Amino acid sequence: MPWSSERGQKGNIFIADYQILDGIPPGRINDQPQFIAAPLCLLHLNSQGLLLPLAIQLSQTPGPEAPIFLPSDSRWDWILAKTWVRNADFLVHQAIAHLLRTHLLAELLVPHIRYTFQINAMARQLLIGENGVFNQEDFEIQAWVEEIFTKGFLGQTSSGIPSSLKTVAELKKFLTMVIFTVSAQHSAVNNGQKPQDFIEAFQDQLHKISKEIAKRNLSSDIDYEYLDPSKIENSVSI
Repeated sequence: MPWSSERGQKGNIFIADYQILDGIPPGRINDQPQFIAAPLCLLHLNSQGLLLPLAIQLSQTPGPEAPIFLPSDSRWDWILAKTWVRNADFLVHQAIAHLLRTHLLAELLVPHIRYTFQINAMARQLLIGENGVFNQEDFEIQAWVEEIFTKGFLGQTSSGIPSSLKTVAELKKFLTMVIFTVSAQHSAVNNGQKPQDFIEAFQDQLHKISKEIAKRNLSSDIDYEYLDPSKIENSVSI
């Protein structure tokens, strides 16, 4: 989500910056050229709890070709400006939060699932030791992590994805991230959710979390369901 952390003194002024879309070449649909904007949108959180746009610039570069649209402009100018912002938000959400951070990460795991039992055997023999430090015999795990880093995230350190693992704790953290990404995270960004089958003890804990969410929803105008454990699928399926 391209929100700026800078706010007004009362914490009710926000900027949505879609700079990440700047310079991306648009595709063609039915041989018709498409168009992409990289807008800046200034928003205000009013006393009723509504987040409303105050000003919109459809380009990252100010100037005569990138006017600032305001609610006081003509009705259709303002509607079209807001439509371009919604389009940009949709592109960022689907291409990054949804496709890149859930689907494509999950696809990287597919070739390696065949070796799960072998890796498990190696882990029992080599990783769960007194010191819990990897040695040179963990080449398959290291190659797997490196492939995700270099091919899935193009070697970008800013992604937060490690290029190697050095301890059992780092392996646990990485696997936890992967499982969360292809289950709970995907449910949150895609909203295609189904109940889960977990072991009884884990189900009990998740049921408690669901009840707490339901309780909070009673006093909320809009129900929060995205990370409700009862509505999260096992993996990326939609």
